[in-house]
Amino acid sequence: MLQNPHLPAFGPLSGAKVAHATSSLAGPFPAQLMADMGADVIWLENVKGPDYLRWAGSRVIDQERRNQREIALDIPSEKGREVLFRLVKDIDVLIESSKGGQWAGWGITDEVLWEHNPALVIVHVSGFGQTGLPSQVRRGSYDPIAQAYSGTMILNGFPDRKPTALIPYVSDYMTGLFAAYAALASLNKAKETGKGDSVDIAQYEVMLRCACHATDYMTDGKVYPREGMHSANVGSVGTYECADGKDLYLCAGSQSCLKRLIPLIGLEYGSEMFPEGMPLVFLGTEAGDVYEAALSKFFSEHTAEEAERILLEKDIPVSRINDYEDCKNDEHMNLRGDFETWTNFAGEEIRGLAPQPKLKNFPVKSWRPAPDVGMDNDEVLSELGYSEQEIAALYEQRVIGKLDSIPHRK
Repeated sequence: MLQNPHLPAFGPLSGAKVAHATSSLAGPFPAQLMADMGADVIWLENVKGPDYLRWAGSRVIDQERRNQREIALDIPSEKGREVLFRLVKDIDVLIESSKGGQWAGWGITDEVLWEHNPALVIVHVSGFGQTGLPSQVRRGSYDPIAQAYSGTMILNGFPDRKPTALIPYVSDYMTGLFAAYAALASLNKAKETGKGDSVDIAQYEVMLRCACHATDYMTDGKVYPREGMHSANVGSVGTYECADGKDLYLCAGSQSCLKRLIPLIGLEYGSEMFPEGMPLVFLGTEAGDVYEAALSKFFSEHTAEEAERILLEKDIPVSRINDYEDCKNDEHMNLRGDFETWTNFAGEEIRGLAPQPKLKNFPVKSWRPAPDVGMDNDEVLSELGYSEQEIAALYEQRVIGKLDSIPHRK
């Protein structure tokens, strides 16, 4: 029986047991969120091809595999499946990320898994889903592929240039969020009924579901252009250059905002051009031209710091455009504890992001750095009832394996 001897009791998911056979980011992220919330999480990494991000020159592994144990396992092999089946008897959620149908092709169907644990929640994360056109289901996918296929990428960038992908990894992170909430909703039902469920997460569908513009097109045929740094439709939504050459992003688009902003920039609120209760100022109109000219004049007469202060004093949504150096030194972010420092198993000091969101009664926390390849093989397998001799045989047969800490490539 799994009994993590290192895991402190914390968070709303204390007592929940999760395993994930994933790589990259979209599949691992829901498991990371659960680990941040106190679940006992085990990463089943591919012993034949460990996660490529370990060599990518990024700190993604350090950031997105904390609070987890790891076993490096050859799941498709006969002995690997035996380990998996023994594991699933004692967990609540299993997450896998691969091309659609890959696990079924290995003979590891949902029904086979439920034979070992009828209450198991199974989450399949893929680019194109488990059903549909076979040629599509079998396609590989990464974050920008989902953006391209879903109609997301075509909306992003500048109107006079080619579409561009949103970064960093928006599709991966959103897919992970959908997977996490679907898994926990299914777990809630499984606790009530004793019957698990299978969640089919297609990465492109997550992006499509989060595209309200798609409904505008399918209902009214409305096409939104790529906007670049300013709304193509309404005023006071976009980037404005200030007197010191720095940019602010303004997003003032409601009755209450315009009531405060219009007189601030020297225009008459309640006039025929800017009537009382006006919710938006549309571009391409006389009012829009006057409004944007007044905004440009206002920003040209103030530094970014001055303009931000003046607008915030009027409770108008605006922000300087920060880089990560700005974030690192931001007083508000630091007071809220948005960053933390830890040491990984290679002995490197990591400065990164604290778990989110913040909970008052059962707070999230970090308690362990990201594991090395196979570092918890012996411990986890012994908890599953394997003897030292049986574990040694699995090493010899290359069903499991280990790698020392991989040097970070900057």
